[in-house]
Amino acid sequence: MIKEIIIFILRTLPLVLFVVFCVTIYLFLKKKISNLLLMFFGTSDIRAINRQRKYETENTVKSLFGMTSLELPRIKADFPDFDYQKILSIVRLAEESYIKNKIIDKDDFTNNCYKKLSLEFKNKKLKSDLKIHKTVIKKYYRNNEERLISFQSAISYRENGEKIQTRINVDLIRIIQDEYKTSKNKKLIELNCPNCGAPVNFLKSKCAYCHTSFSKTTINKWYINKVELED
Repeated sequence: MIKEIIIFILRTLPLVLFVVFCVTIYLFLKKKISNLLLMFFGTSDIRAINRQRKYETENTVKSLFGMTSLELPRIKADFPDFDYQKILSIVRLAEESYIKNKIIDKDDFTNNCYKKLSLEFKNKKLKSDLKIHKTVIKKYYRNNEERLISFQSAISYRENGEKIQTRINVDLIRIIQDEYKTSKNKKLIELNCPNCGAPVNFLKSKCAYCHTSFSKTTINKWYINKVELED
């Protein structure tokens, strides 16, 4: 009987030692990981760390690389009557339109942008609680016929109950009409008639549908030409 017990112990001893070794390693690593978590996060509770990271992700506003201080003087040099606050209101209108899946004021959009957004809205998930934290000018572009201001905003909204912090880009375009008419560039910009909303060729002086004449104020203004949410 004693001999059988000894044989059993000898046979099971390697397995027992292996289990003891594994338990020792587990406890050692657990202690090391706990110490590292305490050092970097102030707690060893994984669930608390995940909650903290989620809170920070939802409440940390995205940073922006703005060139407003450099580009705004260039814009005002080209357009002395440039009303920066009024332009910001147009940018925010574009951002609200994008988040709410509804064009708020069609007359402020180029026709191409309006069509593109209308198609996007059909497949977009509903968002709510838009907050615009900060808006900057990213770049001011000049060529012979066009002036384009690229804006970027740090925003937050809710989608499926989750708060999301991100950036949104908005481009405003203005056509220099006299230079556009004489340009060799035959690309045409379509706008919307302020009376009936029909798409109209920028170079025409009247709407082909309702025959409304376009005033200089209607033509020489800034239009929303692109709205994109960063991934």
